[in-house]
Amino acid sequence: MEAERRSVKLKQIQFLHDRLGEEFHAVISGVANYGIFVELTDILAEGLIRARDLEGDFYVLDEKKYSLIGRRTKKQFRLGDKITVKLVRVDIDNLELDFVTSNNEPKLMIKSIIKIFFLVFIVQLSLFAQFGKNKVQYKIF
Repeated sequence: MEAERRSVKLKQIQFLHDRLGEEFHAVISGVANYGIFVELTDILAEGLIRARDLEGDFYVLDEKKYSLIGRRTKKQFRLGDKITVKLVRVDIDNLELDFVTSNNEPKLMIKSIIKIFFLVFIVQLSLFAQFGKNKVQYKIF
């Protein structure tokens, strides 16, 4: 059984070796005082985000809540949370993957807001054009 797990892990790591720097969707699968374990949703490969690589705060393990909590910001990384990660290190010899959190989550949120505003603007513009034509037609006749 152990040999099978190692061979699957080796193939996952070999597959990801050429994808350094890419971003992936992941789920937090484990929490420890030294970091959080994440599992990629598409590939099912598991790796580690080290606590020292979590930016912006010093994170402390809360064993009861299965989470890392920032001392200053109170930001939480909880077991089962979905996050976007970036692959930063692949170690084939030790069968390890290292990730960092991706900074694109706020950018994705901003893009979504811009899309919503754009759609609202288009709808308002089309309604204005439709009612504007009707008013113009009544004035001409």
